Amino acid sequence: MIKTGRVINKEEMSVKSIIAETLISKGVGHILPSSYLKKATAEARHNYSVALHKSEKLQSRRTPNMKLIRNAKSAMREARALYGTLVSFTTGVETVKKEVGKKVQSQLPKDYGGQ
Repeated sequence: MIKTGRVINKEEMSVKSIIAETLISKGVGHILPSSYLKKATAEARHNYSVALHKSEKLQSRRTPNMKLIRNAKSAMREARALYGTLVSFTTGVETVKKEVGKKVQSQLPKDYGGQ
C-alpha cells in the first residue's frame, strides 16, 4: 500500500496533490481532453460506489470472511484514490481554462470583448 502523505520538515506533504498539480501545470489538459476526464471521473465515482457497497455487503454477512472483506476494502481504497485524483485533474484543468480565458479577455481590445 502506498501512503499518499509524507511529513517533511514538520509539514504534511500530499504526494497525490503534488503529482496532480505538476501534471496540470505541465498541460494534462492537452494530453487528456476535459470530456475524457469528466467521463473517467463519472466512471471512477461509479466504481467507488460499487466497491463501497460490496465491502458493506460482505461485512454484513452472517459469517463474514475476513479475506474477502480485506480485498474489498483494498479495492475500495484504490477506487477512492483514483476518483480523488481524477477529480483534482478535472478541477485543475477547468480552473486553468478559466484563468487563461480571463487573461486573454483582459488583453483583448474592448471592441473584441476585452475589459
